[in-house]
Amino acid sequence: MAWPLIRAAGVVVPMWREIAEMAYLWRVPHALDGTALRRVAGPLVQTPLEQALLREFRAPGCRDHDSPEAVRLGRYGEDDSSRDPAAADP
Repeated sequence: MAWPLIRAAGVVVPMWREIAEMAYLWRVPHALDGTALRRVAGPLVQTPLEQALLREFRAPGCRDHDSPEAVRLGRYGEDDSSRDPAAADP
């Protein structure tokens, strides 16, 4: 990204100033971990990805997806709806 340009424009665009402040996140590898949250809140319920997507697609303003077959995710989260079921991995 053009961080010097974003930083300079941050003088007149407050959002760009805040984005420039977070520039280190683009340079430093990092990962999010829920350990501290679990310590405070206890065990967290995890919603399966397919169920969460179906719920969101049924929300107001989204296209109508009546069947679970409308969203099929593969092993790594990619859309698996066009894949031949006979060629599925065991």
